[in-house]
Amino acid sequence: MFAELMESESQLAAGRVDEGMRGISSALARLRSLLSADEWRCACQSAEMQRLRGRLYEDPHAHRAFAKPRGYAGDAVLLDFIYGCIPLPDHTTPLGRSIYRWCAENTVAFQSVRQRRVFLAEVLDRTAERRSNARVLSVACGHLREAQLSSAFVGRAIGEIVAIDQDPYSLEVVRSTYAGLPIRCVQATVGDIVKGRLDLGEFDHVYAAGLYDYLPDGLARRLTAALWSRLAPGGELTIANFVPFREAAYMEAVMDWHLLYRTEAELRSVASDLDGAHVRSWTDSGGAVAYLSVARC
Repeated sequence: MFAELMESESQLAAGRVDEGMRGISSALARLRSLLSADEWRCACQSAEMQRLRGRLYEDPHAHRAFAKPRGYAGDAVLLDFIYGCIPLPDHTTPLGRSIYRWCAENTVAFQSVRQRRVFLAEVLDRTAERRSNARVLSVACGHLREAQLSSAFVGRAIGEIVAIDQDPYSLEVVRSTYAGLPIRCVQATVGDIVKGRLDLGEFDHVYAAGLYDYLPDGLARRLTAALWSRLAPGGELTIANFVPFREAAYMEAVMDWHLLYRTEAELRSVASDLDGAHVRSWTDSGGAVAYLSVARC
């Protein structure tokens, strides 16, 4: 299997990007499926993988995930790379640009994250349609890029979006991007929410785009209950979570990006303690992200 990876790395070096990336993605997925968790961790730290990563890190989005300048892989800047909201750095090599472009065009992860952004913008628009002067809470908001796609928010048909994140740099981007629009930024942690330290009032819609990918089950249930308690009558909570999918091997081995994957049924279980909730779940068209909707009657 490592021989196949090294052959694919040689194809990359020779400029055969499509052939090389398909070979790497397939070989890593097969390797992950054959190994125990401990064996997989060892494989990810092997000399062969370190050599392979040296080539793949010419792609700035992969390198940022591994470097973790904000302390975790999937930070708001990395998501901006995936969305295409910011250009690749000027020093990016031609090969790095080709690898990035291949990932953008061929991986379910890229497509599902972009689809998630569009879906959440639609959520904002629908919320404004059903509730005048609606209040919305975005938890772990990042750069809140979905709001750029919401005609309701840009057109001031939403009363207020409260954007919560623990990262002050992300919140500063939100403030500057949406200056003059009905946005309120709050620096806080999941613990602050769960322990009731924030007095934010009630909301017509609450959503968490990528947060649950990092939360263990117990904390996920407590956070769900806390967010549910903040819904106004008729309000709705939306949660997204990556499901187990083939490209997780590339994310873990190359980008050191580890998520807590949940099946659709496992995601539904985080709302199992809520009385009187109307629960729906579905998986996106790419089969990579599950969604949970919890409505208060």
